[in-house]
Amino acid sequence: MVLSVPKLYGLVVIGITTSALLPQSIGQADPVAPAVRLVDTFIGAAVAVVFGYLLWPEARRFPAYAQLVSALTASHSYLSEAVKPAAQRRHWQSVRADAYRLAHQVRATAEAAALEPPPVSSLALRVIPAAIELEDTVDAITAVTSAVDAGGEPASLIADVRRRLEDLDRTAIAWASGPLGSSGYGRSTGNR
Repeated sequence: MVLSVPKLYGLVVIGITTSALLPQSIGQADPVAPAVRLVDTFIGAAVAVVFGYLLWPEARRFPAYAQLVSALTASHSYLSEAVKPAAQRRHWQSVRADAYRLAHQVRATAEAAALEPPPVSSLALRVIPAAIELEDTVDAITAVTSAVDAGGEPASLIADVRRRLEDLDRTAIAWASGPLGSSGYGRSTGNR
C-alpha cells in the first residue's frame, strides 16, 4: 500500500482493504465481516468514480502543456547563456538549474499522469516523447557550453540544438490549439 500511494489510488484501496481483512480473518473467524468490508469498498470505489471522474471530468487536470511552455522558455534562456563566453554569462547557475528542473518536471508529470484514467492518460502518453526530447535537448545545450568553454566554434551543434528547440516549440503550439490546450487540460496563454 505504501509503495503504491504516489502511483495509483486504486492500488492503495486494494492494499488498505487487504490490510483490514487479513487481521479480521486471523483474529476471529467471522464469515460476514469480509463480505461486508468488500461491499463497503466497492461502494466507496463507485462513489469515487462517479463523483470524482464521471460527474467532474475536468477535475483531473493535466498541466503538462503549461509546464512544457515554461521548460521551453527556460531552455531558450539556457541556450542564450550557453553560447556566450564564460565571463559574459549572467545568472548562469539559476538559468541552468531552471532548464534542468523544468525539463525533468515535465517528464515526471507526464509519467505520473500516464497512470490516471482517460483522457489524462492518453494525453500524458503523447507528452512523454516530447519530454524526453526536451531533456535530451537540455543535455545538448550543456554540450554547447562545454564546446564554447573549450574555445571551439560549435556552430553545427548550436544549429542542431536550435532546430530541436524549434521542433519542440512547434509541438507546444500545436498542442495549444489541439487536445492539450483546447480541452482545458493545462492550457496556457503564453505564446512563443
